[in-house]
Amino acid sequence: MHTLAVGPAQGTLLLRTGVEGRAARMGHALTLVVTAWECCTQVDGDLPLAVELRAQLPSLEVVQGDGGARPLSDKDRRSIRTNALKALNADRHPQVLFTSTAVQTSPTGWSLFGDLTINGVTIPLAVDVLVKEVDGGRRITAKAAVVQSDHRITPYSTMLGALQVSDRIAVDLDVVVPLP
Repeated sequence: MHTLAVGPAQGTLLLRTGVEGRAARMGHALTLVVTAWECCTQVDGDLPLAVELRAQLPSLEVVQGDGGARPLSDKDRRSIRTNALKALNADRHPQVLFTSTAVQTSPTGWSLFGDLTINGVTIPLAVDVLVKEVDGGRRITAKAAVVQSDHRITPYSTMLGALQVSDRIAVDLDVVVPLP
């Protein structure tokens, strides 16, 4: 048994938002990257026994905005980041934590079950993990959906609610791990 630790040097942790409301066409579906995170996995052979991921919310950066009335400016990106950190209560709860409670193998990888803590609220979360062999290593992609309101987070809205960030956020982890 050994511990495998990965972070931004091995891959990316992305958050993808949607946009809703009567004025949704004016807003942007956003892609944000978490630049400070670490995932530690206890591994026995090829099977993960336990997984813990810690992500630092203040490291969020806006990398893309699709749609919208106009392209995102640097000022827009700063404003979005500020609003996101405020909505997430990152000043009081700067860290997101996922801790697995069970791991099951699947035909394409693993299914992780565990507890996700955001904004001081912990709820169960299932994560699908796909594992593919690549040159000299394994590409591991994990996908999960997080509902902000489940963590007592009110999704950002403006224009009296006519433009809102979707409550459901897609979380994508993509890393390449070298073979031992």
